[in-house]
Amino acid sequence: MLNQYIVESSDKILNALKKINSKDNAKTKTLLVSEDNRIIGTITDGDIRRGILNGSDISGPVKTFINKNFKFFENQVDLDKLIDFRLSNLKLIPILDKQRKIIDLIDLSKIITKLPLTAVIMAGGLGSRLGSLTKNIPKPMLKVAGKPMLEYNIDKLIKYGIKEVIISVNYLKDQIIKYFGDGSEKGISISYLEEKKPLGTAGSLSLLKEFSNDTILLVNSDILSDINFENFYLHHNLNKVSMTVLTTEYSSNIPYAVLETEKEKVIGFNEKPSLKFNINGGIYLIDKKVLSLIPKDSFFDSTDLMTKMLERKDLNHFTHTGFWTDIGKKEDFERADIYVKNKK
Repeated sequence: MLNQYIVESSDKILNALKKINSKDNAKTKTLLVSEDNRIIGTITDGDIRRGILNGSDISGPVKTFINKNFKFFENQVDLDKLIDFRLSNLKLIPILDKQRKIIDLIDLSKIITKLPLTAVIMAGGLGSRLGSLTKNIPKPMLKVAGKPMLEYNIDKLIKYGIKEVIISVNYLKDQIIKYFGDGSEKGISISYLEEKKPLGTAGSLSLLKEFSNDTILLVNSDILSDINFENFYLHHNLNKVSMTVLTTEYSSNIPYAVLETEKEKVIGFNEKPSLKFNINGGIYLIDKKVLSLIPKDSFFDSTDLMTKMLERKDLNHFTHTGFWTDIGKKEDFERADIYVKNKK
């Protein structure tokens, strides 16, 4: 998969130019230059034009045109630097080991960022509020604008550079597993936590054995939102807490005048007020060490975990002001359907 981005230093410059301008590289216009399985530089069509103007032979090898002072990460991504690279309009950043052999590649024409998160999606619920809609299909596989809800969530994770996705399944689980498989078709790794009994919205985290990152992004599969996961993660790290819950504003309109009283006297009133609350948005960032607080093989909701973190004064929230919907009722599908179609 990385081959589309790589050219050998000994290749002819005309071959490199064709590859740079191919459909695969239309947005980055950049290639990595390899020599003895090491990345020694990058080359763009701009580098080639400058080389020609400086007298380099167009029939010569790639190595005579390369930029050796290129940007890369060694072994792991520095998110602050990545944001700086993105702001400077850099599109292609390799991740190299100490010998400059390629480990991975960030193509910012395809993804927004690369977050060091393991995502766990809770997709095992019965969806009983939706009645007959979930009789023969699991709720996460119900379609919004022709695509399963769960797939929207997975594709959004991919946009934020999250490659390790774990799906907690129970009800009609085979449909989910068959549809997504191991994730290779999407270029990520998908594995499954198979609940033998309902474990609530956080209980299946006790089944986690091995995962790559120190922070888990826990997502309810029936949530659709335009949350910026990068901002969420930066907020979590900045506040140095072990758990952060996404909150979104919910308004409740009271259809009556609310009176302010003092004993028998009315001292004021508010005609049909609207009350606003921060509600749980069903998306969480959880540090790895918190998993020890979750009981094994027991029903345990995310709110139970929040209670434990409150006791430790180790819980923050991140306010999301954009689009958010919990698809729990039939009318929610209409709202989500309109949102998705407008986005397209």
